Amino acid sequence: MSEEDNVLEVKPITPTNWPLMLAATMSTPLIDPQAGQHPRDPEVIWCPPLNSIGLSGIGKSHRIKWIARNCGINGVHTVLTSTKQPASFEGACVPTANGIVVECILPAARKCIQLAHQSNLIFFDEINGATPRTQGACMSALNDRQFGDHVIPPKTRMLAAMNPAKYSAGGFTFTAPMANRMGHVWYPTPPKAGWINWMNGLVEQALNLQNAEQLVIKNWDDQFRTVKALMTGFERRSEQKVFVCQPEPDDPESGQAWPSYRTWWWALCAITACRCLDIGLDTQLDFVGAYAGRSAQSLWGAWVNEARLPDPAKMLSDGWKPDNINIDVTYACLNNVTDYVVNMAKTNRQQAGQEAGKVWGFLESVIGVGQGDLTANCAARLHGNQLGRHGTPADTEQIASRVLELMTEKKLTLLATA
Repeated sequence: MSEEDNVLEVKPITPTNWPLMLAATMSTPLIDPQAGQHPRDPEVIWCPPLNSIGLSGIGKSHRIKWIARNCGINGVHTVLTSTKQPASFEGACVPTANGIVVECILPAARKCIQLAHQSNLIFFDEINGATPRTQGACMSALNDRQFGDHVIPPKTRMLAAMNPAKYSAGGFTFTAPMANRMGHVWYPTPPKAGWINWMNGLVEQALNLQNAEQLVIKNWDDQFRTVKALMTGFERRSEQKVFVCQPEPDDPESGQAWPSYRTWWWALCAITACRCLDIGLDTQLDFVGAYAGRSAQSLWGAWVNEARLPDPAKMLSDGWKPDNINIDVTYACLNNVTDYVVNMAKTNRQQAGQEAGKVWGFLESVIGVGQGDLTANCAARLHGNQLGRHGTPADTEQIASRVLELMTEKKLTLLATA
């Protein structure tokens, strides 16, 4: 049987560099922006779930575990999902002197809880071998990381692998909710030379997670600001269905990658991690395809190539003019430079107050070319962070006041206050 055979009605994205993508996944923090999280925070979860799909006997499981160990994972714990019952993930009720507790009974999870001081991986092998009832129990394990009353440590990574249902031993097609709790990539059959390298014991190069984590923590603020700005501009040009589009149950795509706010968020975190680690655009686009689907991947790729946002520091030092044609690019640039100055205020409020005057000037120029609706969100963030009032330089206060008066005149409402 050839890989060219139609083994899936909808084939997942085939990554440009599967081992690198796997390592980058394990180097991706899932921050909660509403909680003000940063990758440096010890409670931040690392590694959005990623499922590798491929034919039998071509080394999926072995390579996943080998890459994890080569990245620096101390403990790799395999869960053969097809042999598990719902209680393996839900836990079992145990009476104690203090009442009933729901005890974690999955050995892999128990080991990770006991060895919280070290890095671990739970590898769900043959994950589509779980019955639909067991899939339901597995969903909270994948996303909430909960097994019974116990939650596994944030640096315990979780990855999965499977054969297509048609070619598995009693495999099931995922329900849409189960599919949307992980990314999906096609595991390409290694060429024969790769198998010979494996036979000869040659090590597959991958990221060192300890070093990768440090780089992500160091570079996160700058890169995440740019990714957020790109998404802000992308949202203006995209239909709602690009962000949330659950397929009908009988649609083959329902068991694969489809866009939701959850999977888009994972993709953005993975893109940011790639940028922190200087991993190229091809792999960044692979993450969009793996988590939000092929259509989203294509649209995001076109937008990123078009936008090419200028560095906000250069915007402030060299000046900037709005793009009268590509208003989405203008919108993204404004959000990028606003975030830059707001973040600057956390460490150097005096300089941020001076630079904020330039940003207010950008907003004024955008209003002047008839694109005032692009300014409300940025004006609100500057105003809410007191970058234009109460202690900022007089020049900044003056131009901020002028812009706010213009916005009132043109009935442009601030979208937020902070």
